[in-house]
Amino acid sequence: MTKILLLAIPLTTGLLLGAEQESTAAPIPEQIKSAKTIFISNANDDCYYFGSGCVRGVFYNEFYAAIKNWGHYQLVASPSDADLVFELGSGVVFIPAGRDQSPDIHAYYRLSILDPKTRITLWAFNNHADSAILEGNRAKNSALARAKIITDLKAIVRTN
Repeated sequence: MTKILLLAIPLTTGLLLGAEQESTAAPIPEQIKSAKTIFISNANDDCYYFGSGCVRGVFYNEFYAAIKNWGHYQLVASPSDADLVFELGSGVVFIPAGRDQSPDIHAYYRLSILDPKTRITLWAFNNHADSAILEGNRAKNSALARAKIITDLKAIVRTN
């Protein structure tokens, strides 16, 4: 009996691993595929102070302009008029100093795609900006992180 079980475990494991390798990516929710109208929500807009200080609304304004210029979605003024809600958020992650290291601060950006009727998150994108010592490099890294979210959104919409 033990020998049979020992032989069955590798066989079953091999079948499962083979199934994983052959499977395709999970489907994108139908609502994301068929949406025509969106409402963009600015859920939170944290910022941190370096040199020139805090400028609020950068992610929201850039994202809004990029979506409007893309032309794929019609922007609406109310969540009740939208097929989807794009909820934006940003903030800062503080990484305390470790042994022989100084503390580090990373900006992060998030896009959650919500069903406006149920408020269920259908999809989400998160991106952290690389840290940098110089303010100009921090700004550049943050801009790249924000732009990547838009690129990632376009990539899943194109798969439809």
